[in-house]
Amino acid sequence: MIIYYGWSDVVALYNDDDNSRNGITSLGDELEGRRCKISYKAVLPLDVVITSPREIIGELTKIQGMESRVIIVHTFPKTGRMIFEEAKKLGMMEQGYVWIATTWLTSLLDSYSPLPPKKIEAIRGVLTLRIHTRESRKRRDFVARWNKLSNGTVGLNVYGLYAYDTVWIIARAVKSLLDSGANITFSSDSKLTSLKGGTLNLGALSIFDQGPQFLEFIVKTKMSGVTGPVQFLPDRSMLQPAYDIINIVGDGFKQIGYWSNHSGLSVIPPESLYSKPPNRSSSNQHLYNVTWPGGTSETPRGWVLPNNGRRLRIGVPNRASFKDFVSSVNGSNKVEGYSIDVFEAAVKLLPYPVAHEFVLFGDGLKNPNYNELVNNVSTGVFDAVVGDIAIVKRRIRIVDFTQPYIESGLVVVAAVTKLNDTPWAFLRPFTPPMWAVTAAFFLIIGSVIWVLEHRINDEFRGPPGSQVVTILWFTFSTMFFSHRENTVSTLGRVVLLIWLFVVLIITSSYTASLTSILTVQQLNSPIKGVDTLMSSSERVGFQVGSYAENYMIDELNIARSRLVALGSPKEYATALQNGTVSAIVDERPYVDLFLSEFCGFAIRGQAFTRSGWGFAFPRDSPLAVDMSTAILGLSETGQLQKIREKWLSKSNCSNLNGSHSDDDQEQLGLHSFWGLFLMCGVACFIALLIYFFKIVRDFCNDHKPLEEAIVPSPESSHSNTLHTFLAYFDAKEDKTKRRLKRENTVSTLGRVVLLIWLFVVLIITSSYTASLTSILTVQQLNSPIKGVDTLMSSSERVGFQVGSYAENYMIDELNIARSRLVALGSPKEYATALQNGTVSAIVDERPYVDLFLSEFCGFAIRGQAFTRSGWGFAFPRDSPLAVDMSTAILGLSETGQLQKIREKWLSKSNCSNLNGSHSDDDQEQLGLHSFWGLFLMCGVACFIALLIYFFKIVRDFCNDHKPLEEAIVPSPESSHSNTLHTFLAYFDAKEDKTKRRLKRKRNHDLSVKFPRPM
Repeated sequence: MIIYYGWSDVVALYNDDDNSRNGITSLGDELEGRRCKISYKAVLPLDVVITSPREIIGELTKIQGMESRVIIVHTFPKTGRMIFEEAKKLGMMEQGYVWIATTWLTSLLDSYSPLPPKKIEAIRGVLTLRIHTRESRKRRDFVARWNKLSNGTVGLNVYGLYAYDTVWIIARAVKSLLDSGANITFSSDSKLTSLKGGTLNLGALSIFDQGPQFLEFIVKTKMSGVTGPVQFLPDRSMLQPAYDIINIVGDGFKQIGYWSNHSGLSVIPPESLYSKPPNRSSSNQHLYNVTWPGGTSETPRGWVLPNNGRRLRIGVPNRASFKDFVSSVNGSNKVEGYSIDVFEAAVKLLPYPVAHEFVLFGDGLKNPNYNELVNNVSTGVFDAVVGDIAIVKRRIRIVDFTQPYIESGLVVVAAVTKLNDTPWAFLRPFTPPMWAVTAAFFLIIGSVIWVLEHRINDEFRGPPGSQVVTILWFTFSTMFFSHRENTVSTLGRVVLLIWLFVVLIITSSYTASLTSILTVQQLNSPIKGVDTLMSSSERVGFQVGSYAENYMIDELNIARSRLVALGSPKEYATALQNGTVSAIVDERPYVDLFLSEFCGFAIRGQAFTRSGWGFAFPRDSPLAVDMSTAILGLSETGQLQKIREKWLSKSNCSNLNGSHSDDDQEQLGLHSFWGLFLMCGVACFIALLIYFFKIVRDFCNDHKPLEEAIVPSPESSHSNTLHTFLAYFDAKEDKTKRRLKRENTVSTLGRVVLLIWLFVVLIITSSYTASLTSILTVQQLNSPIKGVDTLMSSSERVGFQVGSYAENYMIDELNIARSRLVALGSPKEYATALQNGTVSAIVDERPYVDLFLSEFCGFAIRGQAFTRSGWGFAFPRDSPLAVDMSTAILGLSETGQLQKIREKWLSKSNCSNLNGSHSDDDQEQLGLHSFWGLFLMCGVACFIALLIYFFKIVRDFCNDHKPLEEAIVPSPESSHSNTLHTFLAYFDAKEDKTKRRLKRKRNHDLSVKFPRPM
């Protein structure tokens, strides 16, 4: 019954005799195996009834001031009756108490029923036991004969029935002994003979010589008595023992169930269950409703806070930093903070008042040692500890923790820079090798086109300097598809067509890569996570008083000399900025608070331990269980999230961890492009400087003869010179002069400036497109559903997983009509229902949602988690295995094995992360490996075109110079150098226009004579 009702602490009242002591000892052993205990044993002397009730009153007074309210009375009827009479006088038969009496009370009730009203009033609400006897005709007849003989003055209790059956058992055994031919003899015992004389005269006693045989016949007895079937097991215990469970109510009692070792607690008589397989599972245990002391039908919780006149002393860390979690108010004993608000809110949900006072631990100048603080609970200095107390393995061995009220775990924080927040951000889409190869191919393509075109295309001819400018202008203008020079040769056109395709792909890829970079902020830091710290020799910071210090030394094998103790968020920022430490390891809530106040830092890598914060209580404290239930209640009603938002949701920085709020806008500022404008401005300045230098030089050269011919006059002045220069600057340059200076070419400086400006325009337009795409992409992640508030205020249908507690939660806590809820059975059904509009949203637990999002794309989490709980393994109430498993799980978390198991099963993903987070190693730069196939294709085309071209030009050279070689007799002076010089001159010479016309005509005639098949 104790286990059934969930009590874990009882008090025993019993007499100082062997039977009572042995019974209570056996009970204690059994309870200990079920994570229960007898917290106090009140032993009463055998003569307590004869002397006075003073000792009973003293023990009851002690019990009244204790925590446990479950009292077991295992004594004699007279003593037990006096105990209840005195308990009634002390007010201990009121609501909140639980009294369980052993079989002595039912024997009293059966023998003297009905009891006088005064005596029955003292035992109302008590539970008691009676040895179960089966209903049978033999039993009814015997009871009827007894009542007739006694005239109803004395009732027949179960011990009387067993006494009657015992007589028959002995008679059967004696008969069996005689039938076996044994003689009944007695002999004296030497031990008893030595005790001859005295009052008792024990020496006159004799020993039954056939005792062992007689006992064997007794054990072998099988009969049906008034108590039912009588049979013994080999260990001499009764077969199929069972008890009736009785509740004293009104002026009598009622039976609320049965107990047997076959099926445990049941409302069905045990004999009806013996034909079925044994089933003692917790789900199969049942009793009828009980009327408890005080007349209540609500099961008492079985304990109260000790009524010793003092409040609970709650230890609170007197922190010097991170005071949002817990701190004293203006140096007084009054405390406030996130942890305090959670504790007070949980206490309000308890069904009983908890008088308490907070006691500060520490001097407030530095953070206290939390291990010492927790130890003070186990030593009794504090009744509990409230604050930012991490639940770790070494602490859970000495105290009990509540359900975690906030998730925690060690993370690494380091200084970072945003990769798309630099003056050269426009270079980010491509890697340096990609930029270099692209620039090289621009030059290669320009050179190839020049080779293929310069003999037949006037636009690719001229002085060497002019041709170089033409090559550069032509090839780089293809970037903008604005090249002015026409290509004449077929090979040139093929190469140019392929190159324009390559340029199109490269510019599109640049825009796409820049879009990706702008969509997700990327952070740069040499620290990638805990693995970086373990493999490096850099110094690492930790918070004073945190368990992170010992964890890094014991688990991560980081030398103590590398660790630096830091006392506040400001010290964190200073140490990271000036390089005192390269990273800081601390618990996630502290880091979140630090990042909300100081900018330029971010979490690197994943949390490498997973735990939580809880409130610490002494081992086996029932208050820890009730507080855990209250914390879960806070989570399910959303109060826990509101308290979190009150204390921990402020932020002075944009989120550097890669996530976007709905209002984040990735607008590009001038800081991202000032390097580009600087480059363009410098080019313009240099071009203008060179231009003005040249025009001034030309002005001086053109006006020098005029100035020498004219005699200076007093009227001449600097204004005339300036006026003449401006007129010369504005005048159009003579066409013939320009032709002489440069064969039909435009300004080289103008081309250079224009080329650079076109590059700037390309980058800006690509960046604009990328930024707009990024904004639209983030907006597409938006939805009419913003979070749970939207669901509560709308009439849309909402999905939930079949079997999940989310259904009842939405109905009971969020007041969402059941008709709006749609049960879904699998991730595929989730996706289908969301896509076809069957539901507007789905409410499910975070691990299921994460797994769903890793498999199905186009969905995202909306809003914050509105409940906070966790998953665990279930064991029977107060199972010692549950405690050991909790310790083992904390061990897995602290060694990182839990994270590895999580990564094995839950880190797969078929989708890009729509929630905006990126791993530290994600690189959105496009490298050469992404385009080598494209460059290879372009290079092969250039090679083939050049190969064909050189084959043709060599053939033409041989044909054109063959007659000349035959007419000239070779001389010793001729050499290969002459031939090479002649070939290069032929290669550079412009192809004869008439020859080209004849070639085209010949090709035309051939096409007419041999038309292409249709």
